[in-house]
Amino acid sequence: MTDTRREARARRRAQHHGLRLTKSRTRTSTDPRFSSYWLVEAQTRGLVAGGEWGWDLESITDFLDAFEVEA
Repeated sequence: MTDTRREARARRRAQHHGLRLTKSRTRTSTDPRFSSYWLVEAQTRGLVAGGEWGWDLESITDFLDAFEVEA
């Protein structure tokens, strides 16, 4: 599966749980946040996953897998 499709799928899964998947807007490849993702609660905009520097897409999907098991 391509990264674009994986990202779209992760966005749909997050939305299903009331979360929003956000991606770093930085275009500087040396920035630690380059190509990083965060999960944010849609209503309160509170950070759910990703921490200060964000996670890669695989870590986000792993988190969503665990989140769905707990829910």
